[in-house]
Amino acid sequence: MIRRALLLALFLSTTVAARPAAAQRRGGGGGDGGPRGAPAPAADNRSALPTIARVREGANAPGLLAEKHRKLGLAPAAVDSLKRLAAAVDARNAPRLETYDSLRTRLRAAQNAPSEDGATEGRERMRLLGETVRALGEARRADIEAAMALVPAEKQDEARKLLAEQEEDLRKAGGGRGPGGPAGPGGPRRP
Repeated sequence: MIRRALLLALFLSTTVAARPAAAQRRGGGGGDGGPRGAPAPAADNRSALPTIARVREGANAPGLLAEKHRKLGLAPAAVDSLKRLAAAVDARNAPRLETYDSLRTRLRAAQNAPSEDGATEGRERMRLLGETVRALGEARRADIEAAMALVPAEKQDEARKLLAEQEEDLRKAGGGRGPGGPAGPGGPRRP
């Protein structure tokens, strides 16, 4: 009996200690100050932009295939060609990625210190960001075709599946936005 009481006390103390202090004061479970059981507020899409590292990785389809060469059973010559292609893609994408990172950083800073002109500047930055991401997406599609030429015919379906997973991971990291897809920045809004 005492053992059960001690276990219950230990469980309750760790559960209460694990909740954020703000949630304890406001009575909410998620720390958002809302009523208990209410869903968390939807994330702002602008703050959900993927990091530069995620975009760099997602924009380099040949790099993924070179990384997964064992799974695809690629010959050493094909792996070397994919690595050279991946290096060329990184070099070509570098200016676009710098632009992306700069715009992303300025958008996040504008969110934290809004001003009257911030809305107009924010829209312009999102437009530029959308153009940058679309350009990366278009280049990625061309890179996929070049990389697939190095993959044996019997492994191309598996390679396309890996590339689709990579794109989906990037889309999830960006709150549903993908590299230049129809729902990318500047694209149609979801209802």
